[in-house]
Amino acid sequence: MNRIICVALLLFVFVTPLAQAANIAPMKTFKNRIILKEDAPDAAKKTYNALVKAAQQEKWDIVGDDGNTLRLKRIVRKRHTVVIDVHIRGKAVDVDYVSSENMHYQKNVQDTRGVCGGERIPGLTARCADGEVINPNYGAWVSRLLKIASRASN
Repeated sequence: MNRIICVALLLFVFVTPLAQAANIAPMKTFKNRIILKEDAPDAAKKTYNALVKAAQQEKWDIVGDDGNTLRLKRIVRKRHTVVIDVHIRGKAVDVDYVSSENMHYQKNVQDTRGVCGGERIPGLTARCADGEVINPNYGAWVSRLLKIASRASN
């Protein structure tokens, strides 16, 4: 009986961190992402319109808009929430993470599992930006939003 308890405890201690690591990845940064392929006098307006169209298509809610910055919020399965600011700079945008719920966001991560550098967990190859980690879906959702906005603008 003691042997079973010891094995179960060892499995918990070693497997649980690996399972949790699969739900986090280095925080992707989205700076100077080109949306329009060409320069135009009304590039910012075209970029804005493309982002609004992409946000609607990808089910991001516009929760703030000052003309140069869109605050977007996405809720998935009534469980996961992400809020970002998209700063429009002519034909390019910068995306800043604002907040999230149930996305395992952590700042100033003390890397004990090789997620941010050193010995890496298979599948995680990038280093953490400033020690930040989050569920890998964050990067996928933002990348898809920008890709669709780029297609919509051209």
